Parts: sequence; structure tokens; C-alpha cells
Amino acid sequence: MSTASADPEPRPRRRVRIAQALLRRVQRQRDWFASTYAAANTPQQQFNAVASALRAAIGERRTRADPHLVERLNALNGELAQLLDELHEQQEQHAHRVLRSDQNRQNRNERRRRDRDDEQPAA
Repeated sequence: MSTASADPEPRPRRRVRIAQALLRRVQRQRDWFASTYAAANTPQQQFNAVASALRAAIGERRTRADPHLVERLNALNGELAQLLDELHEQQEQHAHRVLRSDQNRQNRNERRRRDRDDEQPAA
């Protein structure tokens, strides 16, 4: 008597279930990234898509990272930190230019006001 047809399919091993879930998650992340990046209209939106996708991919790691990937990530972090410094410097320079321009405008208006007051005859 054979009971092979009546036996349910054996449950996959835990490692196999985890690997299958990982493949599904990676595919979802790739699909999300592809659509989000394609819809991006500006470099800032593209950066946000890449950063979000990297955060999601890095956050899911439960195994030891490949040393080569860790090295590349460290290099990228260094470049991004340098870019952040450059962006902050550029923003500060712009803000200082605006403040200097406004101060010059105020000084000009004050000089004009004094010149007008000096030109008016005393009553």
C-alpha cells in the first residue's frame, strides 16, 4: 500500500523559506526603485530614490556584508559627506550674499533719506 500520493508536500526548510522571502523582497525593492527613479524629474528626486533604495537594502541585511561592498559603501559615505560640506558652503555663501545685499540696500536708503533731509529748507 503506497501512501505517497496522500502525503502532503513537505514544508521547505527554514533556510529555503528565508531565501525565498529574500528574493521576493529584493524583487519588490527593485521594482519600487525602477518606477520611482524613472518618475524622478530632478537630480534631487533621483538622489532621494537612490538613497531610499540603499537604506532599504542595507537595512535588510542579516548576514555579514561582503567586505568589498562595505569598502564601497564607506567610500560612498565619504563622498556624500564631502558633497554635503560643499552644499552647506554654497548655501552659506548665498545667504551671506543676500544679507550683504540687503545691508547695502538699507545703507543706500538711509543715505538717500539723509540727503533728502539735508536738501529740504529748514522751516
